[in-house]
Amino acid sequence: MAPVVAFVVFLLCWQTASMFFVQRDLPSVIYVVEQVFVVVSGGGEYQFFTHASISLQRIAIASVISLVIGVTLGTVMGWAKRGRYLTAP
Repeated sequence: MAPVVAFVVFLLCWQTASMFFVQRDLPSVIYVVEQVFVVVSGGGEYQFFTHASISLQRIAIASVISLVIGVTLGTVMGWAKRGRYLTAP
């Protein structure tokens, strides 16, 4: 219960503080939530899910490349005496 109360107090403080600043410097909570919905829904120039899927593809490709390099290097280190010698600290 305490984390929820702390979060609500944080949001209230943020909303109150935003009334004393220009929106560009400190946007209100309501404005930020509205913009999150615009970005996620793909409104305007934002295509959140397109960009997120491209990023996930890049992460998957990098993981596969790292896995191939790591398994190959580990196999060479385990099987060949010269491989252990070249890769030992």
